[in-house]
Amino acid sequence: MLQPKRTKFRKMQKGRMKGLATRG
Repeated sequence: MLQPKRTKFRKMQKGRMKGLATRG
């Protein structure tokens, strides 16, 4: 959350689907 939104999106795109699902 501290990181910029752009960085967050980048991490998700890198293949962090699990992280995204957990967030959702």
